[in-house]
Amino acid sequence: MEMEVVTLPVCGDNYSYCVINKNDAVVIDACDVRPILNLLEKRCLSLLFIFTTHHHGDHTAGNSLLKQKTGCGIIGGDSRIVDIDRMVLHHECVEAGPFTVECTATPGHTRGSFIYYFPALAALFTGDTLFYAGCGRLFEGTAGELHNSLQTISTFPPITRIYSGHEYTLDNLKFARSVEPDNPAIVERTTTVGLQLHSTDVYGPAPLSEELATNPFLRTGSPSIRRTLGLPNAGDEMVFEELRRRKDCF
Repeated sequence: MEMEVVTLPVCGDNYSYCVINKNDAVVIDACDVRPILNLLEKRCLSLLFIFTTHHHGDHTAGNSLLKQKTGCGIIGGDSRIVDIDRMVLHHECVEAGPFTVECTATPGHTRGSFIYYFPALAALFTGDTLFYAGCGRLFEGTAGELHNSLQTISTFPPITRIYSGHEYTLDNLKFARSVEPDNPAIVERTTTVGLQLHSTDVYGPAPLSEELATNPFLRTGSPSIRRTLGLPNAGDEMVFEELRRRKDCF
């Protein structure tokens, strides 16, 4: 396959991503400039665009310098994104050189959060909306908005490869097990993730099917989770809100 994704662990627990097609590249969430420039130089790549999932500094700190050094454009769904050149709309499809990118608004973590889907790779970059086995905190949106955004993600094909914005997976799985202790898929995934992080310091991508099986924020209908929360007959949004509240204190 000509197109590939390179995962760059940066800034402690962030992930930046570089999607490559021959000598062209786009980056998702530029935090630390150095590893991105090193990869561009090593692979003789031309950086066309940065796709930014949201305006927080740990996802945008490298925008200005990368733009200065490469001439790349910066794309996102929030005017607060550093040095943004193009604002995208919900369900807009962007042709960025050889890359086709489907842009979806996912408010909740921030008002202007977006996720980016590359159909040629079945790859979905979720920023801080969906983490491996978890989800982002509610900084600007409501529980209902973030729940709806996660439900939107759940409608992608199960084979979709999720690329998360941070490495919190083991802690997220520990919380998942606390609210759904009888789910064997969580135990199995915890072992797999632990081994992978021990050997490579990088986890992912994860198929959406695995998130649907282990991520409590996508499993608000689980009878086991509802029993743990004492909300057997509550609506999904109320279950989600209680999960998020408990994770904030976990």
